[in-house]
Amino acid sequence: MWNNLLGAIGLTLRTDKANYKVGDVPTFILQNGIPGDQIVWTSLKNGIRTGEYNSGYGSVIGANGAAELPASGPWTDADVGQWQKIATIINPDGSVADYASVSFSVSPATAPAPSPVGTTSGDFFSGNMTLPIIGTVSKPVGFAAIGLTIFGVSQLLGKRGR
Repeated sequence: MWNNLLGAIGLTLRTDKANYKVGDVPTFILQNGIPGDQIVWTSLKNGIRTGEYNSGYGSVIGANGAAELPASGPWTDADVGQWQKIATIINPDGSVADYASVSFSVSPATAPAPSPVGTTSGDFFSGNMTLPIIGTVSKPVGFAAIGLTIFGVSQLLGKRGR
């Protein structure tokens, strides 16, 4: 009796995320279908058909009226854009039972964070330093300024008492 009610509510399709990044593997979740019916897929990227049109991969609605289907692989750089996936449910006699669609986006993978200031590779004299009153200068100039300051102070203190 309950099997007769499955599919009467209306098929729903959702993804495990609304926004994917390159490298993520999506999962498509169908609910409220008729058990045993075949699932075929159509895809659009940025409003244009991708070539996947009513493509079947052997997936069917499960006994509980649902199907959780991971994609065959991760999103790539070529997949970046706005997507719409349409699941069409085909009855055993070949007629269309129902369909549902979901929209989502694929974004580039996050770029690695830049190195914090002062941790760049290079030798001891690479990079910059900040000095009071003077501000930010290259390390060689900063070390020279510190050396001259120390030399000047030692000269002033050294002349004392003579």
